[in-house]
Amino acid sequence: MGRLFNGSRPRLVLHPVLLAAAYVLNQGLATEAEISAFIRPLIVASLFAVALTLVGWATFRNRWDGGLLATAVIVLAIGTFPAYKGWQLFGSTIGPFVAVAGLTLLLGLPIVVAFRALRLRQTVPRPGAGALNTFSAILVAIVVLANTAGSIPRAVGRATTSAPTIEVPPAGAALPDIVVILLDGYPRTDVLERRLGIDNRDFLAALSQRGFDVAGESHSNYVFTALTLASLFQMRYVDEIDDIRPLIGTNRPYHAVLRDATTDGRAFAALRSAGYQIVTAPPGWGHVSLAAASDRVLDNGEMTDLERSLLEQTNSSTW
Repeated sequence: MGRLFNGSRPRLVLHPVLLAAAYVLNQGLATEAEISAFIRPLIVASLFAVALTLVGWATFRNRWDGGLLATAVIVLAIGTFPAYKGWQLFGSTIGPFVAVAGLTLLLGLPIVVAFRALRLRQTVPRPGAGALNTFSAILVAIVVLANTAGSIPRAVGRATTSAPTIEVPPAGAALPDIVVILLDGYPRTDVLERRLGIDNRDFLAALSQRGFDVAGESHSNYVFTALTLASLFQMRYVDEIDDIRPLIGTNRPYHAVLRDATTDGRAFAALRSAGYQIVTAPPGWGHVSLAAASDRVLDNGEMTDLERSLLEQTNSSTW
């Protein structure tokens, strides 16, 4: 391992991949994304870093400078978004100066040093690949620890606590299929008409003709999907759920707690006891994913909220 992380020319150039992984991990862990949501972004980011390294290797005819080029491109891709957001935040008067100052700090010093060396006919100084490997590995460790340290006690508690069990008498006949389709954000008919001017009565009439029960005066206890799902599958109000109760009225992180409360719900335990298999289709929003409670996941390949966030924050969506 010493030759991987020490010396100016280690066997492997790992820092582009590690730096890209650190960025993905930081974005995902900071927003409490579901663990399964990390897999695809980490693979894509790693392949992107490897491809950049190979291009640099072919250009400079050595892998160490190729890796340095890849890392520089990755830092530039990550760094331009904060500069752009600074421009937006401070407006058209001060914003451009803030953006230029940020990019100057990011790129200015290396460019000045490089031009000075070229002017003096000296070798352009560059950090050793071994030192960059070590720095990037430490950065990955810091990112993971900084974002997960506060969650370790709860993770240990979940790992050492048995899942709820609910005994359901065996069914006397074949189990009927239960299909739950959550039309998230779909208002009641009178709300649609009053707020948006949409007459939805023909649609509801067609549902009634097909045997559906239509609740014309339905109400929800909660205005956020994650709260609704936690209450639904726990079969109780959220203030009666032990893990959620301490978070009410605070600004502490709650996405993972709500998702765990949902997937650990009593409803799933009761259904499995009755002999059901849980099949879900991911909604594209990790905070309301039921993948952890599922026996089978029907993934249609839709982008997740983590992937959309990564595209936005590397400014790729506007290039």
